Amino acid sequence: MKINMKAFTKSYKRKRLKAKIDLMEPTNMGVHFPKKVSIKSGYFRNKKELFPIRNWKLLKQVSRATFYELPNKKVIIVLPELECINTFGTPTGRDKLGHRRQIILMHELLKRRVNMEIPLGYFKADNRMYYIIYAKKRIPLSKRLDTTNLEEKTKIARNLGKELADLHNKGVVHNHPCIKNWVINGDKPMLVDSKAVIFKDDFPRTTQNTRRTVQWNEMELEDLNKLISEFWYTPSLQEVIKKNYLKNKTN
Repeated sequence: MKINMKAFTKSYKRKRLKAKIDLMEPTNMGVHFPKKVSIKSGYFRNKKELFPIRNWKLLKQVSRATFYELPNKKVIIVLPELECINTFGTPTGRDKLGHRRQIILMHELLKRRVNMEIPLGYFKADNRMYYIIYAKKRIPLSKRLDTTNLEEKTKIARNLGKELADLHNKGVVHNHPCIKNWVINGDKPMLVDSKAVIFKDDFPRTTQNTRRTVQWNEMELEDLNKLISEFWYTPSLQEVIKKNYLKNKTN
């Protein structure tokens, strides 16, 4: 599967490499195992601190993630590209073979200045794409909600509505804005897991199965309802999310 690199802007530049690093290699069964792979080249944003790769210090490997420490003590995570959910999709997020690719989706989010995970770089190893992100200090939103009071939850709910509105204002729907796909630093939440995002460019769109025409505002509303439904046990927070979503949403 080949990515059409011409789809990428000057945000990333190609760099020739000659390195071997430890990564978590996924299998068709969904299991990941450690493996040393060779990297010949990659595309990176202007981050000189990443090089040379031989200076990366392996910290740990968990699930599909490999953690490395840079010489400046920053920690990065190397992850294999996930299979994208082949839902509505858009040409914006597809390679020249018509496959939806997570890295291309992430790059489109970068161009739209969306507050989601953006890779520092990406490379191919053993016929699989990998990408690099910083290991930032943040915790799962679900854990934060379980350990805070109502006043703090209300502040978080207010920010959730605003963040989702900002996402939609930039022509992006997340598709799975459930609690498990939010992380939080302080009281500022951020969505992760970009493999199912879709863009406004392709709407209205006719579904293949029912031949029904789907409008963009339907997708935005579905996103909002999915988020609100996570707070079914606290109706007051549902109202806070909805109110702040509508307050920040532009037509």
